[in-house]
Amino acid sequence: MLELVDVPMLSATALTTALAFAVGIALGDMATNTLGGLVLMSYKPFKVGEVITGGGVTGKVAEILLDRTILMTPDNRRAIVPNGKLASDSLVNFTRSGKRRVDMVIGVGYDVNLSDAKRVLEKVCKHHKLVLKDPKPTIEVTELGDNSVNFAVRPHVESADYWTVFFDVQQAAKIALDEAGMNIPFPQRDVHLFKHGSLAEENKDEENKEEEEEEEEEEEEEKESSEEEEEEEESSEEEEEESSEEEEEESSEEEEEETSEEEEETSEEEEEESSEEEEEEKEGSEETTKEEEEEKESSEEEEEESSEEEEEEEEEEESEEEEESEEEVVEEKKEKKKSSHKHHHKSKSKSKSKK
Repeated sequence: MLELVDVPMLSATALTTALAFAVGIALGDMATNTLGGLVLMSYKPFKVGEVITGGGVTGKVAEILLDRTILMTPDNRRAIVPNGKLASDSLVNFTRSGKRRVDMVIGVGYDVNLSDAKRVLEKVCKHHKLVLKDPKPTIEVTELGDNSVNFAVRPHVESADYWTVFFDVQQAAKIALDEAGMNIPFPQRDVHLFKHGSLAEENKDEENKEEEEEEEEEEEEEKESSEEEEEEEESSEEEEEESSEEEEEESSEEEEEETSEEEEETSEEEEEESSEEEEEEKEGSEETTKEEEEEKESSEEEEEESSEEEEEEEEEEESEEEEESEEEVVEEKKEKKKSSHKHHHKSKSKSKSKK
């Protein structure tokens, strides 16, 4: 068929191969983007309205389609990014967490007191309504530059307030530093103009002046170095004195703590001893009460025994008395018998005599 149209067979096959390759690439890209869209819709790394950076573009997500995502850049340009890139490349979401840190660098001159400058910048961040109190802003020296000492000023804000705080804090910092008399340096360049007539003399004069200035600068540097050494010595002596005072205070505090601990221990020991003494006294009192009771019981027993002994003695005495009385009665009876016998004997003798 192609031969009828005067088209060679080899060129036709090459054309069909190229078309098939192009269609395959196009279909492959479409499939990749479609799969990327499915991945983004399932994992949802960003939503409509969030600010992201992906596929080399930074902007606010306006629309998420199956094969592409539409972003609105800060200068209101419409960017279309394939979902295959967003799914496979690195992606940054600026608004998902809800808070952002604003990174700024503000420089001051080398003649400015750094603590005063830091205090001014902290006050600027503290007085701004949109700066979050938690976490606190970070304000620290980050670089000793060629012309300035640079502070890293990093307050935390809501994501929607990022650019407002970025612009407001820098303006407020400039005004506050000016009011405090602290200059913000900028690069300067000295330009020397020479006349054509006496360049050699002027060069010599300038060289002499430069040499004199260098000598003066060296002398000033030596003076400054000597003063700095003296100040360092004084500061070292003061630090040593302070350290010695602190050590003395610490030692005194430790001694006080030790004494307090010893007093507490002694008080506890005294309390324990007193409690032990009280317990011993209680035990002694109980023992004494027991001894008294035993003594009472023993005394009662002795009294009973003595009373019994007395009763026995009395009974013995009574028995003895009774025996004595009986003996006396017996004796009396005997005497009576004797007397009656005598009387009878006498009567007999009388009767005999009468006879």
